[in-house]
Amino acid sequence: MPLLSYQHGTVFGRYQVPSYAFSKTNPSGYPQYSGAFETRLMVAQYAGQGYVVIAPDYFGLGDSSGPEAYMVKRSEQRACLDLYRAALTFLARRGIRPSRLFLAGWSQGGLVTTAFLEKLQSLDITVTAAFTAASPNDPFATLNAWLYHPTARDPVWENAIIALSVFSYQYYESAPGLAKSIIRPKYYAAFKRIYTRNYRNMGDLYAILAHIAQHRGGLLAYLRAPYASPTYLADSRFGKYLAKSETYRELFEAPVRMYYGTQDQVIRVPLAQLAARYQRAMGGRSIRLEEVPDANHRGTFLAAAAGSLAWFNGFR
Repeated sequence: MPLLSYQHGTVFGRYQVPSYAFSKTNPSGYPQYSGAFETRLMVAQYAGQGYVVIAPDYFGLGDSSGPEAYMVKRSEQRACLDLYRAALTFLARRGIRPSRLFLAGWSQGGLVTTAFLEKLQSLDITVTAAFTAASPNDPFATLNAWLYHPTARDPVWENAIIALSVFSYQYYESAPGLAKSIIRPKYYAAFKRIYTRNYRNMGDLYAILAHIAQHRGGLLAYLRAPYASPTYLADSRFGKYLAKSETYRELFEAPVRMYYGTQDQVIRVPLAQLAARYQRAMGGRSIRLEEVPDANHRGTFLAAAAGSLAWFNGFR
């Protein structure tokens, strides 16, 4: 049977992850079922067509006991690889052999997908094909665009991305005090609540996001004064950690299709095209851009999920 590993996008509830995607209850005490819609859709789409579908929880989510590792490449690679190896053992015990390996991911999951592809290539594990949708393959470039060139269409929850990434790097890069050196004191407590999921329900989270967004000053208003300079960000520890999270400078060996929406309010078109253009500049020919006209962030995912099936089936 063909095997598909699906990597989910950013979630704001600890249990909006694959391990709880089909459960309407969870240890938090409040519903988080709706937030795992993407995993359920991919299972319906692909398991319903004869694929084995696996989908990892990332470090710090679901029942994981450790801190979250948001955009920490080696941790995301580890989560994907561990599940892949466990799945092979599980299938072997049932007399099932994976015929081909496919990868897929949306948004943050697109970044994780190409990170996983990079890891599998280093282990000489063949990937038949992969798709990403609305993927931020260069977190440093993505955050630069949000910080220094904001638009009226930017979603209010972009501030949460800073919270998740700053505290993740503080822990996984062994950089104590990193978050306090970046975030202004008046926002520090709220950002830490976002990272630790310290809220009663999703309504509570939205209230936190709305409250800290009242300044109307863009994302730079959350950061200490030196970060007003793009050069300072680039030279800072935070900037270097973001840059280390890129997933496109090694040539992809497997065919990859990257879907992007022309009206995506999160991943702008130049950012969505960056990985493919870089790969082509190095002589790579395995990557293809798939434009989804008039699609926003979620619309891009829906188009990719629907459009990729026939392509993947062509390899079977």
